[in-house]
Amino acid sequence: MRTLYIFVEGPRDEDFFRRAIVGPYLSESYAVHIVKYAEKKSPFKNIGGLIKTIRRRKEKGEDLEYIFVVDLDECPCITGRKQDILQKFSSVLGNLEEARRELDRRILVVVKEIESWYLAGLNGDENLPETTEELTKEDFEKLAQDKRCSHIELMNRILDNFSVEIAAKKNRSFCYFCNKYLHIWLQSAKSQAAATGQFSDSA
Repeated sequence: MRTLYIFVEGPRDEDFFRRAIVGPYLSESYAVHIVKYAEKKSPFKNIGGLIKTIRRRKEKGEDLEYIFVVDLDECPCITGRKQDILQKFSSVLGNLEEARRELDRRILVVVKEIESWYLAGLNGDENLPETTEELTKEDFEKLAQDKRCSHIELMNRILDNFSVEIAAKKNRSFCYFCNKYLHIWLQSAKSQAAATGQFSDSA
C-alpha cells in the first residue's frame, strides 16, 4: 500500500480531509497520515525534518507522497503565500535547492480558508454566493448562527453530504486540488491495482 502524508494546519482541516477526501476516495489504496503542524512546537523545524526524512525514504525506493496544505488568509496571491512558507522552511532545508523545488510543487494553497472548501460542498444554500473563494471563517460562523447550530454541527452536516463534484465547481482552489492531486493519486492507485482487480474507483 502506498503512503501519503497530508500536512494540515489544525483540526478543521484534518476533519475535512479525513471525511471528505481520505475516507471516500483514498483509504483503500493509501496509508494516509494527516499531520497537524500548527499544534507542534517549532512546527516548521519539525515538519521540515519530517519532509527531509520522506525525501530520503523516497530516494531509497519507498512509494511515498506528501502535500503541505496552507490557507491563503490575507496574502494577496498564491505565489506570495508559497514563498512565505518556503522561507519558513529555509532554516531546515538550507541550500537544498532540489528540496525547495520539490516542496514548492507540494504546497497546496486553500483560497481563502479551509471553511471556503467546506462551504463549496454545501449545495442549494440560497445564502451563499455561487463561488466561495472570498468566504472566510467568519462567514462560516455567521451561517451557523443563521441556521441556529454550532459550527461543529454545521461542519458535520456538510461533511455527511459533501460533494466533490459540486465543490470543484464552486471553488477554483479545490478544483485545482482535485485535478493536480486527487485525480492523479486515484489514477496511480488504479493503475497499480488493475492487474489484481482490487481497485474500486468511486470518484
